[in-house]
Amino acid sequence: MLARQLPLADYGNLAVCLTAVLALAIFSRFGFETSLLRFGGAAWHDDNLNAFRRVVNIALKVVTSISVVVAIVIGLLLWVSPFDWAAGELLRTVLIAVPFLAISSIVASGFKAAHRPEAGALFEVGGVSLLACCLVLVLPSLGYAVTAQSAAIIYVGSSIAFCAIGLLSLTLLKRYAKPTNDLTQADSPDGDFKDSNVKYKEVSLKEYLTTSSDFLIVAGTQFLGNWSGVFFVEYFQDETAAALFSAARRTSLLPLLLLSVVVAICSPKLAGLFQASEPERFQALVHRSSLIVCAVNVPILLVMAIGAPWWMNLFGSDYQSHWILLTVMSCGQLVGAVTGIATGVMGMTGQQQLLRRISIVSAVAAVILSAVLSATMGVLGAAIAGAFYAAGQSLAVTFAVRKQLGYFPTPRLR
Repeated sequence: MLARQLPLADYGNLAVCLTAVLALAIFSRFGFETSLLRFGGAAWHDDNLNAFRRVVNIALKVVTSISVVVAIVIGLLLWVSPFDWAAGELLRTVLIAVPFLAISSIVASGFKAAHRPEAGALFEVGGVSLLACCLVLVLPSLGYAVTAQSAAIIYVGSSIAFCAIGLLSLTLLKRYAKPTNDLTQADSPDGDFKDSNVKYKEVSLKEYLTTSSDFLIVAGTQFLGNWSGVFFVEYFQDETAAALFSAARRTSLLPLLLLSVVVAICSPKLAGLFQASEPERFQALVHRSSLIVCAVNVPILLVMAIGAPWWMNLFGSDYQSHWILLTVMSCGQLVGAVTGIATGVMGMTGQQQLLRRISIVSAVAAVILSAVLSATMGVLGAAIAGAFYAAGQSLAVTFAVRKQLGYFPTPRLR
C-alpha cells in the first residue's frame, strides 16, 4: 500500500527504518515471547494459574525495562551522531514504537500460552501494520498528504493503541480466566485420552532468563538471516534497491503466517505434553501440525513463485520488472514449508541451546553470503543469499530434531 503511494526512494528509507525498529523490538523482547509459550503453556496445561501469572509478569517487567532503555539510548545516539543520514529523522520517529511493539509481542504470547491463539493473533506486531495501513488510506480524505513521516507517525500511534488494549486484555485474563486443558482425544494417536500424573515443575528465575536469552539469540540471528540483505543493498546501491528487496521479501514471507498461527496454537500444547512425558501424543501433534503447514503453504508458494510478475505488480510498475526477486525468495521458503514446525518443536523440548548454535552458524553464513552477493550482483544477490539461508536453516533444524527425537517433524518422513 505504501509502495504505491510513496516515491521509491522514500519507501526504501521507510522500509529500512521499520526493519531497524523491528530488530530493536526483537532484542528488547529478550526471547521471552518464546520462553513464555514454553513455561506459560506448561503451567496452563497443568491448571496452575499462579505459575502462569508469575511467568507472564516477569516477562512484562523485564521486556518493558529493556525496551524503554533501548529506545532512549538509540535515540540519544542518533541525536548526537555526526553522520547526516537522510532517514535519520524518520528513524527517530519510529523508535518511539519499540517499547510498545515489544510489549505487544509479550501480550500475544501470553494469550497463546493460555490456549487463546485467536486473541494472541490480534496483538501480533503485524496487527500494528494492518491498523496503520488502514489509517493511511483515510489520510487523503482528511486533506493530509501521505508521506514517509506521516506514515511513521501513524505507525507509532497504532503501536501505542495496540499495546494499551493488549495490556488491559491480558490483565483481565490473568485475573478472571480459569485454565482449561483443551487437549482432547484427537491429540492422542490411538484415541485413548489419559490425564498425566506428572505435575508442572516450577521454573526458576535463572532458568527462565537463561532460556529466554537462548531464544533471543535464535530470534536475532533469524532476523539477520532474513533481513540483512536490505541493509547491504542500501549500502552498496541505494534506497531504490532497498525498496525492491523489502517488497519482495515481505511478500515471500506472507504465506508463512500460517506457520506462525500453527506454532502459536500447538506450542503450549507441545510444551505441556513434553513435560507430562507423553511422547506418542506429542509426536502425533507434531506430524498433524506439519501436515497443515505443508498442505496449505506449498501450493501458495508455488503459485507465488510462478506468478511473481503479477504479485510484484501489486506494488506498482516499478516493482514488476524485478519479479525474479520474489521467485527466488519463494523457492527458499518452500523448503521451510515442507519441513513444518521443526523450530517450534526444538523450542518446546528444551533444545534451545542446540537451536541457538544452528541459528548462529546459519546467520553468520547468510550475512557473509549476503554481503558478497549484494556487492557483486546487487539486489538479486541479496535475494539469492536469503533463499539459501531459508532453505539451509530449515533443513539443519529438521535433521537436528531427527537426531534428538528419533523422527522427522514433517508430515511424511518418519
